[in-house]
Amino acid sequence: MMSSRRFLLSLGLLAVLAPHLRAAPSAFDHQHNAWTETLRGVVYDGMVSYNTLREDHAGLDRYLATLQSVTAAQYAGWSEAQQLAFWINAYNAYAVKLIVENHPVEGIRAIGLLPGSALDREFIPLQVLGGSALSLEDIQHRILRERFHDPRVHFALVTAARGSPKLRHTAYSADALHSQLEDAADRFINDPEHNVVDLAAGRMKLSPVFKWFRADFEKQARSLGGYLAQYLRHDDYEKLRTLAPTLKVEFLEFDWSLNGR
Repeated sequence: MMSSRRFLLSLGLLAVLAPHLRAAPSAFDHQHNAWTETLRGVVYDGMVSYNTLREDHAGLDRYLATLQSVTAAQYAGWSEAQQLAFWINAYNAYAVKLIVENHPVEGIRAIGLLPGSALDREFIPLQVLGGSALSLEDIQHRILRERFHDPRVHFALVTAARGSPKLRHTAYSADALHSQLEDAADRFINDPEHNVVDLAAGRMKLSPVFKWFRADFEKQARSLGGYLAQYLRHDDYEKLRTLAPTLKVEFLEFDWSLNGR
């Protein structure tokens, strides 16, 4: 049996080491596998089974806990791609969480006293910004747009609405981020539910995403048409590339109804 003296010495050693043990952060999963596991169980062609998540949201909660455990020191040591993937996944996961907590609901704009107030609700507790609560709008505008300047994020963020890009059934990850964002841009731009190009009529009918964030897209191209021409598929692609910057632009209405199934 351990003597009283040895026992007390052991306790003293643990007391000395405990702060260091607590301070050592666990390795963060940059593949975001917990988010992918959740998505694969509830996402079908971009639509989400919120009923399923409401009945069992333990996996979603575990994933959100991993996001909340990230410290400012950890975050500062990540690559830009790792940081960007973190915020895209965080936005989408917390948007889903907001719907689950208020389900059944017609859409995210139906949450709160005023239409759209849910987007400004500060309910996202992430230590990477000193522990202050964030809103979805904070993540999109103050972080993603101001810090990363990649307009393709607008094809990755999903506000739980049918007018948004379709939610992927896999998480964004740093090692595949470029190809994932390119795929998201290609899918959204060429989805006729969101965008229609009519060369014969000389016009494009576009998602309001391109109206709201027009400046972001035109930073990389001289016009919306010029940006879209990088991704648009068309039988007469060369004609499209020539005419796209001069096509008349009209914007469709955004569909805020829930992306549920």
